Amino acid sequence: MIDTAARAEMVRTLMALEFIFAMLPGFYGVFYVLGQILHRRWLTWLGYGFGLAQLVVTEMMIRTGYLDTFTIRLMIIIALAYLVLPPTLWHLAKAIHRVNTRDELQA
Repeated sequence: MIDTAARAEMVRTLMALEFIFAMLPGFYGVFYVLGQILHRRWLTWLGYGFGLAQLVVTEMMIRTGYLDTFTIRLMIIIALAYLVLPPTLWHLAKAIHRVNTRDELQA
């Protein structure tokens, strides 16, 4: 059985890492899109840096040893999904706007 102090430390560690785990993909998406809109390559690369930091935090959470196998697999899937979402959604948004612009020009 885990004593109260160890349980408190486990909860504190996981909550801090989960907060960062939830924040980093948002920063990645924001800076990626800003870099694309403003044509500033360094902002896009800053976004990629946040994406890489997301993977580092995922590894840190796994290495705590507090998580079960299902949670570890779920976190890996989520972290990998976060890596492909901003570029994919950006290209999708560009394609949608390109079609809408073409339709408006034809009307």
